[in-house]
Amino acid sequence: MIKWGWAAVLGSSAAMLLPVLPAYATGGSDLAVGARPAVGKVNSVVALEVSIANLGPEQLGTATRVRFDYTAPPGTRFVGGFEDVDCNLREDSTTAECYTVGPWTGVKPDGTPLWRAVQVRIDGPVTGRGSLKVTCSCDPNRANDQVPLLVNDPGPAASSTPLSSPVPTTSAPARSSTQPAASAAPTSAPSSDATPESAPVGPAAPVATGPSADPGLGSASRTLIIIVLVAVLVGLIVLAVAVYLLRRGTEEGS
Repeated sequence: MIKWGWAAVLGSSAAMLLPVLPAYATGGSDLAVGARPAVGKVNSVVALEVSIANLGPEQLGTATRVRFDYTAPPGTRFVGGFEDVDCNLREDSTTAECYTVGPWTGVKPDGTPLWRAVQVRIDGPVTGRGSLKVTCSCDPNRANDQVPLLVNDPGPAASSTPLSSPVPTTSAPARSSTQPAASAAPTSAPSSDATPESAPVGPAAPVATGPSADPGLGSASRTLIIIVLVAVLVGLIVLAVAVYLLRRGTEEGS
């Protein structure tokens, strides 16, 4: 009875947890999209490469419908690349809705991406990013279903601009600090060699080389002499005490 009771409890618990389990625990197709950035000039057409992959574990069913939503980056519009897919392109060509049914040719549920290209025309300065999103009821993992579309992406350009300004400011003081140090030695003999830099170099040469080294050596030598004198004085005192005790002992003995 106890074994059957535990079996009933486990069975009911499993029945309650099945609806709560994620879909990928029971199978499904993990769809993922990717994209490569494109660079071009205004009034030119560039190929914007996008990828589609199925990370598995299951292949798409023959009646499975997948939707792709394209949004062009602001300042661009789609002009081609949707011929072999069922797509609805808006009048301004900035967005497109594409649909596929069934498995994709050449795509296996092993994560291998299938790349294709859509043509984008750059009408003016690109002021933002587009996007590509895949939607399917068969896909339980929505974390990799959307990717940004980058055309002349202003992100790296904006980050590299402030990095270039501190470089000369940090190198300028480094050069100014090393040049006076190198010219300090020759300017000690000929004072007329560096006329514009005589103000920082002139006082630094006599103060750093001449007087700053001698006081250090003099203090060390004086300290050593004092230690020697104290040691000699202590030795003399000990010797005098020893002589005094020796004489006193001989006098008392006699």
